[in-house]
Amino acid sequence: MPQRSSSQNAQTASNFSFIKDTTLRRKLVEAIETISELYIIQQDPKYAELAKEIRRVIVLYCASIIEAVFLYLYKKKNYKITKTEYKDVQTLSKRYQLDPNCKFVIASQITVPRHERELMLDVLLKLFVDKGIISEQLGKKIDKARGIRNTLHLSKSRSGMGISKSSAKESTDVVYESVIAVRNHLSGNP
Repeated sequence: MPQRSSSQNAQTASNFSFIKDTTLRRKLVEAIETISELYIIQQDPKYAELAKEIRRVIVLYCASIIEAVFLYLYKKKNYKITKTEYKDVQTLSKRYQLDPNCKFVIASQITVPRHERELMLDVLLKLFVDKGIISEQLGKKIDKARGIRNTLHLSKSRSGMGISKSSAKESTDVVYESVIAVRNHLSGNP
């Protein structure tokens, strides 16, 4: 990904013109600009020891962009993902407690919409793959980027999650493919 000129940045902004929320659009363009700069930096030999972590940050930004674009589509099209909750929970008396490792209860089971904070990339990705908005092949690529992004949690294992130059490039390509898929869906062009 080469360094971007101001005319290229204007082009990036126009590529996101389908996003009517100007604050979100600006944040997405800034994130793309950050990715571009980091891409250049990670290639500089003087940052060789940091290159792997810089690429991890690139993937983080890529996954965040995809998640934001997916959430925008979710809200724009008024999709609903629900979850099951329980209310009026009553624990049965001791004579009905047959398993010492759990409690038997009676409750009202209700279906409620998930809160926006519960709509993580994996949940949105599943919805859009299931609806055919995102192809299964693209879904697998996005899930790979999501898996790499999750290695930023320092307490989680990074084994088996290599972050090569090609992984970083694949992640930037996946951003492009995801944005196009969402834009096409919003404009009615599958």
